[in-house]
Amino acid sequence: MILTEILNNKNVLIDDPVTTFAKLIVQGQIIAGETEILACKRHLEDLMNQDTEEFPYLFDYSIAEEGIIKFITKYTLFTDGKLAGNPVDLVDFQFFILGSLFGWTHRETGYRRFRQAYIQVARKNTKTYLVSWVSLYMLMGDGYFGSQVYTAANAKDQAKIAFNNCVKMVKISKSLLKRLKVRESVSEIYYAKKYSILKALSSETKNLDGFDPHCGVIDEYHAHKNNQIYKLLDDGAVQQDEPLIFIITTAGFDLDCACFQEYEYCKEILERKKDNETRFIYIAEMDKEDDIEDPKNWFKSNPLFRALGEIEKLRIKVKEGLDNQSHFRNMLTKTLNKWVDMKENGYMNYELWKENGVDAKELLEICKGKECYVGLDLSQKHDLSSVTFEFPLDKEYYAVITRTFIPGARVKQKEATDGVSYSRWIEEGFLIECEGLTIRNQQIEDFIVNFSKEHDFKIKEIDYDPYSANQLAQNLSEKGYITVEIRQGMKTLSEPTKDFREQVYNKNVIHENNPVLNWNVQNAVEKTDHNGNILLDKSNTTKKIDGLAAGINAHTRAMTHYNQDDGINISNYAEDEMLDKLWGEDN
Repeated sequence: MILTEILNNKNVLIDDPVTTFAKLIVQGQIIAGETEILACKRHLEDLMNQDTEEFPYLFDYSIAEEGIIKFITKYTLFTDGKLAGNPVDLVDFQFFILGSLFGWTHRETGYRRFRQAYIQVARKNTKTYLVSWVSLYMLMGDGYFGSQVYTAANAKDQAKIAFNNCVKMVKISKSLLKRLKVRESVSEIYYAKKYSILKALSSETKNLDGFDPHCGVIDEYHAHKNNQIYKLLDDGAVQQDEPLIFIITTAGFDLDCACFQEYEYCKEILERKKDNETRFIYIAEMDKEDDIEDPKNWFKSNPLFRALGEIEKLRIKVKEGLDNQSHFRNMLTKTLNKWVDMKENGYMNYELWKENGVDAKELLEICKGKECYVGLDLSQKHDLSSVTFEFPLDKEYYAVITRTFIPGARVKQKEATDGVSYSRWIEEGFLIECEGLTIRNQQIEDFIVNFSKEHDFKIKEIDYDPYSANQLAQNLSEKGYITVEIRQGMKTLSEPTKDFREQVYNKNVIHENNPVLNWNVQNAVEKTDHNGNILLDKSNTTKKIDGLAAGINAHTRAMTHYNQDDGINISNYAEDEMLDKLWGEDN
């Protein structure tokens, strides 16, 4: 019996709709993917731990029921299709999302627990309604005077799409229309009783004086070029008692976008690898191994169709994608809500890379006492620099551990230009913040020495790009380390670049799921010469690949580790340089 039937059956004793849905999902009575199951498990586990010293939150569905649920069912109407003009009936997953967001509170302050939300569902699963319901309720139903609510996007036209959905909902409802004033010419909806305003916001918006958002709704985040709008809203809301930054999106096909970074972070929260109790997450997606031609799997990405028991519309869209290659990618991302890595000239399949990830602490323990090659890829002081330790564990496997450095005074600026959360990566320890505007060689030198001693790494040699690391290499050489210059041309790097990818695909490389290195892998594209040689392309200054480039420098030597009689076998670089000049290869 699905939740809609249970709710309509007065003879069945049930919990609140949020908890009932969670139980049915976890018990397997409703078809669901692993991420949706984890979201429901999280709710049930939190119920068991609520009102404790370690978990100071309480769940009371009646708060949501008397708040946003009542607002939706009493004041709003369906705006599209055959139901247009009719009162809204919510379905199971909508109860779960809205009831969770507005039903969990802090036991001492009474404020809402969740300050951010990430919702990812396939297209045509009421994203438009969820955007309008949340925006309008936060404008007029949340009890705050002077609330600022924003529908946000990178471009003005895109921001107006979500705003226009709200306008449409207001105009079709007499109850809302008599309470709200629509100012379409300036993309505003005004609630005079509370002096509150709902406004379209984009990166093109010029005047943000008094910017203090109570709520920011970001629709189709996968289409955003960077996280600029998200950071603007999140940072602007820092003084609010209970703000809500509400991201809702489908999957996309650009894995180096800000949305995919958020998606991966949220999945780690659901998997209990990361701790963030103020972020609500609901991701409805198929599992990686699911057959996309099996109709029952389509419901995992389409909770509305699942709740209504409708399959035929999905069947048409899936068939169209399978029959027509030009529609295939769109079908995967929009109909089945699958992130797809289809970057032109991409260096590596990201899903295969991720499969090789292990726990960071376990990997450090595995590598304790082992020999390693240290690869360096250094910037011109003011950008990112990386150090990668590569361990030939035996004749089959390699382990990779990377740390990246960033000038502390440039973190905020680079977050805006590069579109990733450097601040979060600093907190997690994978990105090292250096004081000031530049990175000094001494900081990297000290890190290599201290980090290797701390974890008992046996450094066999240090492999560096001579373009930016000559002085650092000299300093380390004077400390007794063997340093090897890795020339940055096709002849030197093509084979190790190909071999590293092959080792990953053969599951011979393990790494620590370092989010900075993962991002580097997503960003990496290759350039090829007429002989089929490849090289990582470093021309895009915002799509960083420093950690991966450092790893390739290390792999240039590590891949020959078991072919060396004495363990050192340094190449004849003088001869290499002469041949490079003869062939006209770039240095």
